[in-house]
Amino acid sequence: MQSPRVQPEITGRCHRRGSIVPLVTVALLVVMLAIALVLNRLWLDNARIELQSAADAAVLSAAGALACDDRLKSLDGMQELLPKARDAAAKIAAENHVAGEPLELDSEPEGDIRFGRLVENDEQQTIFLETEHDPRTIVVTARRNRSHANPVTLVMDGVSGPANILARAEASLDCDLVGLRPTELVNVPAIPLALSSVLWGTQITGRTGTDLFSVDPETDEVSPGPDGIPEIVVNGVDQETPATCCMLDVGTGLSLDPLTKQIEKGITVEHLEGHNGELRSGSTATQLPATANLGGEHLSVLGSMTGKARIFFLYTPDSPTAPAPTNVRCAGFVAGRVMAIVPVPNHASRIVIQPSVIVTRTAVVAKDLPEGDPARKTEETAAKYEYVFKVTLTQ
Repeated sequence: MQSPRVQPEITGRCHRRGSIVPLVTVALLVVMLAIALVLNRLWLDNARIELQSAADAAVLSAAGALACDDRLKSLDGMQELLPKARDAAAKIAAENHVAGEPLELDSEPEGDIRFGRLVENDEQQTIFLETEHDPRTIVVTARRNRSHANPVTLVMDGVSGPANILARAEASLDCDLVGLRPTELVNVPAIPLALSSVLWGTQITGRTGTDLFSVDPETDEVSPGPDGIPEIVVNGVDQETPATCCMLDVGTGLSLDPLTKQIEKGITVEHLEGHNGELRSGSTATQLPATANLGGEHLSVLGSMTGKARIFFLYTPDSPTAPAPTNVRCAGFVAGRVMAIVPVPNHASRIVIQPSVIVTRTAVVAKDLPEGDPARKTEETAAKYEYVFKVTLTQ
């Protein structure tokens, strides 16, 4: 007799196992989507940081290109500098990568690099006014978007598609110089030689000086021949002509070895311990001991700096025939290059200096000072010596 067939027992546990599988699948998909969104966000945030850094580097490069010796050659020199500044910004931008690709800037006049000035509108708000007439502010707009055919491709591109990002960088040139302040890491690139402000005004500002030398700003190599920038010729103590320059004691005691090091390396924090850490001009001008007796050792050290752009001091003589100063008050700061040391038989050697333009972080400009500082200037009393600049990111 055939035994009855036994049917398998169906329990609730099997039903539960079957219902968990789709739930786990959905959960995994949600987790993977969340991870994709997080990765995309991190990638996009990093791309924004890279884009801003590239824009900052580009705008600082453009500002540096504007602050060069070419601006001293003629009134029309600025128009020749603008294309160079645009090219400098575009070149630096291309050396920076954003989301793995070099950043491209439109360097055309109506492109991503604009020039102008910061002005106050009727509501006392500072705005950027675009102008190519002696611009002091540069704005770079960097883009990675669809309209420029370069959006940022995300890590999980299928989740949200390529993204658009934009960065704006603004840098300004400021020559409203009231002082110089070294830091522990950056020395003041200055030679402690003071030049007669009267002679500077005649030969440089008045453009009556000789133009016998030129210099390659890339190599600092000096060669004979004019370059459109007049030169000032100064001398120390001379039996027949008044001294028109003097060496300053800026924390060296005018001893040869420390003075030589200062001329070569610049003015340090230690040099200014007795002057509150900085040098001032104008109403709070620093007063320094000086000597116009420039010996052969002094001239030899100055000659070793031929062609190198450095900051010089200006002082105002008491009179055209006044004796050589032993103490001077700083009347201003200029930049220049020693072009030649010319020996003159039976007289003091002549030092030929050509003005230059320097950008330094050690520059102290009026806006850096607190409101109550007497050296703080307004726009109407801005410095007249446009040779030493400070470049800062203003936005």
